[in-house]
Amino acid sequence: MLSFPSLSEIDVIDKHIKIPDWVKRVKIDVGLSVNAPQACIWLDEDPELFVIGVEPSRSNLMGLLKPESSWQPKLNPVLLDERIIILPYAISSLPNFSSVAFHEIESLPGISNCGMSSLKRLVDPTLIRRISRVQTLQLATIISSIFMDTHYFIDHVKTDCQGADYNVLVSAQDLLKRVVFYTFELDCSTAYVGSENRFQDYHQVLSAFNFIPVTQAIALGLLPDREMVCCDDPTYINISHIDYARGIKHRIFQKG
Repeated sequence: MLSFPSLSEIDVIDKHIKIPDWVKRVKIDVGLSVNAPQACIWLDEDPELFVIGVEPSRSNLMGLLKPESSWQPKLNPVLLDERIIILPYAISSLPNFSSVAFHEIESLPGISNCGMSSLKRLVDPTLIRRISRVQTLQLATIISSIFMDTHYFIDHVKTDCQGADYNVLVSAQDLLKRVVFYTFELDCSTAYVGSENRFQDYHQVLSAFNFIPVTQAIALGLLPDREMVCCDDPTYINISHIDYARGIKHRIFQKG
């Protein structure tokens, strides 16, 4: 049966994630849920793409292997290791491999097996299905493990971490300079204790690395194709890489 490798097991020779030679582009999907819907669409639309997925929930990981989710689209397990690798960690600015409590949600009204989980504690404890211990990893560690001589640019980083997305962003540190598009979930609910929902905090960090909102880039004429970016959540572009971004032939996509 397929297993989910630890980062140290991916390539012990040169400490880099081993990406197939045929790959032309790399994206990172933080928070795959039970069916990895964003990664599914990315891989379907771009045959030369490799995805690094991150999902700490054990039940979601097992759901991705089967796949058992009734949600569509869902990841074809055949793609594991060939076009997508999944790291079983929670992304955080804590030191790598810290052990932290992780909260998995039982269900939402009208939705069973919703695949939602968070480092944040839920306000309503009756929604918690399981509290487990998971290890953390910094986003900077993942980016630095992508060999920059062959894949300097990370076309798109998407995060969906149920109230903990700001901590993920901060954990990228100065490796954000290698990211072209960055999408984050701005959780404005009251479901989580200490939910990180101040838009200005995200904007300040991203602006320091020459990111501007995609809407602003379109208004300025920096991105002439309005159909290129199709994201529900706030999405920024690194204008230091605007020439590279204009050459991207596939959608920058995120939904839900």
